[in-house]
Amino acid sequence: MKKVLILALAIVMSASVVSANHIGLYSDPGYSDCNLVPVLYATNTIYVVHTLAATGNTAQFKIVHNWTALAGAISWGSNLTLGDVYTGITVTYVGCKNLPYLLGTLGFIPLAADPQCAVSFQVVADPAVASGSVEVVDCSAQVLLATGGTLTVNGDDVLCPCELVGTEETNWSRIKALYQ
Repeated sequence: MKKVLILALAIVMSASVVSANHIGLYSDPGYSDCNLVPVLYATNTIYVVHTLAATGNTAQFKIVHNWTALAGAISWGSNLTLGDVYTGITVTYVGCKNLPYLLGTLGFIPLAADPQCAVSFQVVADPAVASGSVEVVDCSAQVLLATGGTLTVNGDDVLCPCELVGTEETNWSRIKALYQ
């Protein structure tokens, strides 16, 4: 019974921490649309944004995607970065920032139309992070878990809605292993 109570408490605590921060991907500068309707032969911008908390300082994650469009410019603004966004990156915001906060932008130039719901981008854990989760650092230097967002190219709210990337099965296995 004690193990069950400890496990339940860990789930509740991790759920509340996970929902407090989010690294989202958006197609608009207002950070509200996670569906990109691409313009062919032009640079299409994807905004990488830290949201759902009051303040933040650093994020560690990677972005995976299956788009064959030409990769264009990547801009991290005045943020300091370590690593590569497609293999694992740490973005430091140069001081405590109010959220939502634009971490950077990714540019892509599509040369052909893609089928509906066939292409997506996801924010996932940096493979170098021991927790197996997207991580952020708040302004008090506390490391927290975060959710990762999905952006869909030519998406549809019913067929392929863009949504949060929750805890992966491997993460759940690690949590369970702590109490066995």
